[in-house]
Amino acid sequence: MLGFIAIVLIIIIHISFSNRIKRLEDKISGQVPATGNVPSAAVSQSNIQPQSRAMEKIFPEPASIAQNQMAYAPQARPAIEKTALERFVLWLAEEWPLKAGIFLLILAVGWFVTYAFINDWIGEVGRITLGVLFGALILSAGFFRTAKHQLQGNALLILGATSILISIISGIGLYNLFPATVALIVAFILVAFMTYVALQQKNLSLAVVTISMGSIVPIFVFLSVDISIIFLYLFVLAAGTLWVTSRTGWNALNIISLVVVFLYSVAYDNFEGFDDNLQNLIFAFVFIFLFYFSSIATILFKKSANAYDLVVAGGTGMLFLIWMMMIASEQSLVYLIVFGVLLFALGAYVIFSMTKEKNPVILYSAVALVLLVSATAIQFDSWELTVAYIVEFSSFIMINLYLKSKEEISSKFNLSEAFGLVLYVVLFVMTLTNIERIFNYIDRNNYYSSRSYYEGQQISIGGDLLVIILLCVMSFLITIFAMKLFYDNDKTESNKMTLIRFYGVLGGFYSVILIWVMAHLMIQNQTTATMLSLVIYTLAGVCFYAAGKKNDHGLYKAIGGILFGVVLLRLFLVEFGNMDIVEKIITFFVVGILFVSTTFIGRKNKENTVANNSL
Repeated sequence: MLGFIAIVLIIIIHISFSNRIKRLEDKISGQVPATGNVPSAAVSQSNIQPQSRAMEKIFPEPASIAQNQMAYAPQARPAIEKTALERFVLWLAEEWPLKAGIFLLILAVGWFVTYAFINDWIGEVGRITLGVLFGALILSAGFFRTAKHQLQGNALLILGATSILISIISGIGLYNLFPATVALIVAFILVAFMTYVALQQKNLSLAVVTISMGSIVPIFVFLSVDISIIFLYLFVLAAGTLWVTSRTGWNALNIISLVVVFLYSVAYDNFEGFDDNLQNLIFAFVFIFLFYFSSIATILFKKSANAYDLVVAGGTGMLFLIWMMMIASEQSLVYLIVFGVLLFALGAYVIFSMTKEKNPVILYSAVALVLLVSATAIQFDSWELTVAYIVEFSSFIMINLYLKSKEEISSKFNLSEAFGLVLYVVLFVMTLTNIERIFNYIDRNNYYSSRSYYEGQQISIGGDLLVIILLCVMSFLITIFAMKLFYDNDKTESNKMTLIRFYGVLGGFYSVILIWVMAHLMIQNQTTATMLSLVIYTLAGVCFYAAGKKNDHGLYKAIGGILFGVVLLRLFLVEFGNMDIVEKIITFFVVGILFVSTTFIGRKNKENTVANNSL
């Protein structure tokens, strides 16, 4: 503590003498031109020029020699600015006994104060008062210092405000001299004052430090003050921060304010826990509406959105979801989250209709979708949850594709398109469990039934079948919908073709599974069901392969080749040992004929193409 006070007082003394040193430096710098090289050069030129003119009359010199003489004439030296270290050394060298004496006095005073504290010469009130007065003195010195040296003044402002807050918090926590709300009031006054200075200076760094300092204070009185007062203070701080942002455009402050509210909410829920009452719910919606409307207003006013705006928008949605999970009752939780879905969907619509900005619309839509997914997860489980997700994700993707079709097609892969692909990848992963249940069911049952007893429990695959069928149908619907919107022969852009192929291939994958599953569920003889499935796969492969050869379409030929490969692998690795001789003859004969037919179909198509070209 003593060393800290000594360092601070040294800084004050340095500031008090800096003006005098600066004036001396300015005076010294001002004397250099008066006695420097420039006048001597001028005198030398004045003395040389008459002699040169006289000599030129007798011995005229070439012009080049005269130019060389002028080039080597003495020039004035610019004044070299001293560094901060040089100025500090100069300041120390000037009247150093005085500075040494002041430093000794500071040490003596610091030791006296420490000795007085130890022996209780200064009471509790005196200690806190001394700290507050010391902080106020430093704060005042910093405020006036900012007019001449902004960095030094701001450092003193922060030091003084910190000293005052530490003194007040110590008086509350150690000595119980004040009610805990005094710390919040003093913090608000200091934050308001320093924010005013930051606005005057247009200094973002000072504003960030100020907001951060004001946000830390409630930590020290968190458990001593009613939670409503804490969040009222945070609300005033957040509202003031948003007001400063609206005047200056410092969007980083909004992120700080949002993070602070989030951290205090989570901390209180872990320590005390929110009560399920109307007051807490009102507080939650007040904060949500504050950030929500300020974010939308900022985007509408600027007609654009930067990274800070998007972070605030997304963070507001996450704050809404977390608060509803902490505060809302089980009966009202789903309805409140659905209200949030409508709220953010409305925000996306307003921004799109008034600005046509893509990124905020995508973000607000994504937040609405996340809230909808959360509400769905609360309401449903098992295969019902997957079915609900299929409907929601597919609707989101189709709406997004429709909106994209109304704009100019961009060659870049859009974020919303990538998000749609991710959603369907998530669905694919979720359905792996359903597929596993269906195949386990088929392996243990050789007759058609939707129910089975396994390990003493009755199981049903009706829901699992519904998941696979619905995802297959929706994949093909999205493929057809995207083709109608974007497909234009060779003019279709590569990113749109990627979408069409992805959803089409995914639908084909589930079609293959459904053919196998339905054949084995409807036909009691498993070998016959397998033979029928392989024949259908081969027919589909022939169709794709022939279409690929006819139109020179690489994807179709690849799909046909994959189906052929699946059939061959199944025949030689599995069915070769499972089928009897008659079943082998029939299966291999039919599949072989279909394989051979691809050659004749391709040759016939080529001959027709050559004939048409010759005509």
